[in-house]
Amino acid sequence: MFVEAYGAIRFEPKNENEDKLLKYIKRKNGLHGCRRFNDFKFKNDGTVAILLKDGRETIISKHRLSEVLQKGKVAAFFGNNGVYANITVGNGTQRKEQLHRFIMREELANYNGFFEETGMSIQVNHKNEQTLDNRDENLEVVTDRENCLKYKLNHAKGFTKTSSGKYQVGVCGKHIGTFETEPEARAAYVKAVKAELKRLQQIRMSWLMSKGQV
Repeated sequence: MFVEAYGAIRFEPKNENEDKLLKYIKRKNGLHGCRRFNDFKFKNDGTVAILLKDGRETIISKHRLSEVLQKGKVAAFFGNNGVYANITVGNGTQRKEQLHRFIMREELANYNGFFEETGMSIQVNHKNEQTLDNRDENLEVVTDRENCLKYKLNHAKGFTKTSSGKYQVGVCGKHIGTFETEPEARAAYVKAVKAELKRLQQIRMSWLMSKGQV
C-alpha cells in the first residue's frame, strides 16, 4: 500500500486486497473515496516531511508520523504571521486544528485555567520562526507576551531616536533609559527584554508548580 517514488511515500494500493483495505479505511472514516492521506518522505536528519497540496511541506518528528496520519489530511493555511499547517481532528463533528497545537496538546492541557488566573493566554512558539517546522524540538509552550517579546527581540530595533539625537528605549510600556549611541540602546533593549522573558517564564513555571504539573 505504500509506494515510494523520488523519495516520497504515497498511499497507493498495489493489488486488489490492498485496494479493498484502503477503501475500507476510508469508508470507516467517513471519507467515501476522498483522498485523506498525505504523501510523506523520510529525511536524512531523521525527521519526516508531510507533503501538502500546494507543493509546500511541513516537517514533523518521526515518532509523530503515526498519530498525524491517523487523524487526517494536513493542509497549509495562511495565518497572520506566515503559512501554517492545519490537521482535521475530532470524531463525528470534525474541526481543523493547527498542527503545532495538536502536537503540543498534552503540554497545552497542563495550562487549563492559566488564562483565567493570570490574564495571559498560552501559545505554541516556533523557535526558529519557520511555521511549517513542527518538529518537537522546534516547538515550545509560552505565554502570548513571551511569544511577542521573542519575535521583537529578533526583529525590532528596540529604540527610537529623540529630537536631541539620543536613543530612547522602552519595553512593555516601561521606560528603560536614554542612550548616546545606537549600540548602547540596542544592548540595553536586549538586556531588558531578556529580563522580562525570564520574569514571565518564572510566572508560568510557578503556576505549573502550584498545580502539580511539574
